[in-house]
Amino acid sequence: MALNANALLTLNEARAELRETTQAYDAIIERRINALSTTFESLTGLVLAGREVEDYRVDGNGCAILYLPIIPVQSVERIEVRYHSDETQYFETTNPADYLLKDPDTGMLQLLNYKRFICGLRNVLLDMTIGFAAGHEKLAEAQRLLVMQLSYEYQRWQRNEAGLLSRTLNDGSVSFAPPTNLLKEVQDGLLTMKIARI
Repeated sequence: MALNANALLTLNEARAELRETTQAYDAIIERRINALSTTFESLTGLVLAGREVEDYRVDGNGCAILYLPIIPVQSVERIEVRYHSDETQYFETTNPADYLLKDPDTGMLQLLNYKRFICGLRNVLLDMTIGFAAGHEKLAEAQRLLVMQLSYEYQRWQRNEAGLLSRTLNDGSVSFAPPTNLLKEVQDGLLTMKIARI
């Protein structure tokens, strides 16, 4: 198993935080990092870990300004607008003089030089860098919260409080520990990040 693009920690960082010296439990740690990173992005509505996306499609709105659905946006490298009817190219640009990322936090992108994001379904293709850059305070806070939750879950797992509890029930069935909820401090931290976004 490998870490997803949205992973908030590397495996080595997680091992160091968990004081795990072997690689025996790497798959378990990776699964938890992936699951928690996805949960954090879902709950905050933010792309937390910085990454590049290519040919990301959004709907054209007929205006010069478009609000991108994934935020924050660090930079836009390429814009291609196609006609909705036949997918032929209306225009493409990689020249920053043709567009302006007016507000990275809201994803407000403006075309210059009298161009428009012509109306269509998924007819605007973008190459961009999304999420928070390394060292950004919001990314650091998300990583802190993830380490807190990961440590708690990992300790529960080591004490056999998570996962399979019993294989020896009379009817031959098994019982499992209930899933872990997010810690109160983690929930509050994610809620603060979500509110700050609005």
